[in-house]
Amino acid sequence: MTETHIGNLIVGQGLAGTLLAWRLLDAGQPFRILDRRSGPTASRVAAGLVTPRTGRRMTFHPDFPDDWHAARTCYTDLERRLSRSLWTEQNAIRLFVRRSDEQMFLQQRAIPNTELTAWSGRIQKNGPCFQGVCMQPAARLNVRAFLDLSLDAFADRGLWLQDDLQLPDDLVLSPGGVRIPRLNLHAERVIFCQGAASNPWFAGLPDHPCRGDILNLSLEGFLPSEVVHHSMWLAPEPDGTITAGATYDWTVTENRPVAAGRREILRSVRRFTEGPIRVHRHVAAVRPTMKDRRPVLGHHPQHPRLWIFNGLGSRGVLTAPRLARILTSAMLNGTDIPQDLRPDRRRGSAPSFVPLTRQAQDHIAPHIRPGDVVIDATVGNGFDTVFLSACTGPTGQVHGFDIQQQAITSTARRLEAAGCRNVRLHQRCHSELSCVVQEPVSAAMFNLGYLPRGDHTVITRPETTLAALNQVLDLLTNDGIITVLAYRGHPGGAEEGAAVESWLREQKDCTLEVISSRPPRSTSPVLYILRRQNRSAAGRQTEQIGSP
Repeated sequence: MTETHIGNLIVGQGLAGTLLAWRLLDAGQPFRILDRRSGPTASRVAAGLVTPRTGRRMTFHPDFPDDWHAARTCYTDLERRLSRSLWTEQNAIRLFVRRSDEQMFLQQRAIPNTELTAWSGRIQKNGPCFQGVCMQPAARLNVRAFLDLSLDAFADRGLWLQDDLQLPDDLVLSPGGVRIPRLNLHAERVIFCQGAASNPWFAGLPDHPCRGDILNLSLEGFLPSEVVHHSMWLAPEPDGTITAGATYDWTVTENRPVAAGRREILRSVRRFTEGPIRVHRHVAAVRPTMKDRRPVLGHHPQHPRLWIFNGLGSRGVLTAPRLARILTSAMLNGTDIPQDLRPDRRRGSAPSFVPLTRQAQDHIAPHIRPGDVVIDATVGNGFDTVFLSACTGPTGQVHGFDIQQQAITSTARRLEAAGCRNVRLHQRCHSELSCVVQEPVSAAMFNLGYLPRGDHTVITRPETTLAALNQVLDLLTNDGIITVLAYRGHPGGAEEGAAVESWLREQKDCTLEVISSRPPRSTSPVLYILRRQNRSAAGRQTEQIGSP
């Protein structure tokens, strides 16, 4: 099957991914948007509220005017194109909670760009009279309907895929783009819009995820048609119910409701309402929030084909349209992204740790030229085999070894899906590789341990691994490279890792680099990179320990 080439693969169809997709569609840029479409997400749970002042101090963000204009223009245009009312502009009410709130209101009225007016009235037919403030402009987006209608629009154009990528294994990086062999796709760039989901290339982003609970309930005699803000907000729904929320919980980072969240919302609602409360529905999701409360957008510092659009937090409905415009311009026109939005802005913090499997590929790729012969000494499930096949090209040759039929079968399927025709698979121990390979090789990859999702009692062993390493070294060309990823957490793994490291340190005219997991532990994986120096140059073994 012919591989499909696209300019952009968007991973995640929340607010960020959806708005970015619309921007690319309007720019005439080819893309696919991919989402697993399962379970609650922050975007699909969100109430979609937009207010000019937020928090207990009624904070006004300086970007609000620009964000409001971009959001209003974007959503009104899209609701016209989707033939559905989605964006409702309506003032919001903020009740005074403390005696100091009225004084704060008088001070805040002096800030331009938003209008604050005094408000008084009842929120329940027989309830007490409250004092407060009316905030404008304010609005609400029907987020779930917007996402569903957008999905249908993309699907009708053949631009939407339902799938759950397995990262990092499903992606193969190369200078020319990113390949996803299992989906038969090749993209110039991949943009991760995954919310709070973990990502191996942008590890730790977002860096402060926060779960929020929301209730749908009924209150007797509720009067306002506007959203009412107190210690919680109450948003009237067309069916007469009220959506109430939301909590902020940094201790439970799972998309599931918890009893404590329900109690917190009900306790807050009872502070300014009377009568019974009937709860109809309780939902929760994890917001992708950052400690500095700024979103994250831009490309990976080491992998310019990988981009991120994340960290929108609770203001995503307001900020996402303008941010999508900034990101699209950066990707297509090379314009700069403000420093306070870039993923590498966190000065003094540790850089995102790249998985050792990916680091092995990144180190080995520059040593392989089209037409080379290379070895995958332990094919496993075939991810490195596909990578080596792409590096050597149609004129090259990859020899893959594994003693387990399950590994050979799995790898053969992956190679077929990726259209790889330059690989020979051998179901035999890698200690016998010299019986098959006699020509010089420029690179070899070892992954020591057991087959993932296979029989964990079948493992690589020191005696066969050292035999294979000796045979590879005899075949290795000048400036050739060997990578050994040793998994040391299983029985026998630590002993094999120690034997391999001792052998590697003994090799002459080679340089050895040791990259530990983070945090480094005696049982955690470790990556060894052995580079052969030009034999005509008298080299002296050097060693670098640490992480790039």
